[in-house]
Amino acid sequence: KCMNIIENICNEISQIAECENISGYNTFHKHTIESLKIMLPEGKTSMLQDIENGIKPELDIFGKTVVSLGKKHKTDTTYNKIMVELLEAMTETF
Repeated sequence: KCMNIIENICNEISQIAECENISGYNTFHKHTIESLKIMLPEGKTSMLQDIENGIKPELDIFGKTVVSLGKKHKTDTTYNKIMVELLEAMTETF
């Protein structure tokens, strides 16, 4: 189930990249999914490592930008919005 959520997050980012005429994202998307399949469940993403070490994740660079561009292009970014809200809730005390 977790990989389904990650796939949906990446699909939203792909749609935004297409709207922004960003080339090469499909290769990055594929590589990201393949890397996560190899890494999980034992490995930890850099964002999770930051949270565990009391460091706020770079939400402005990742999720918030995607959500903002989704509004600009009238593209659904529900999964990215939820990811941002969950990470903000997890890191409120940082």
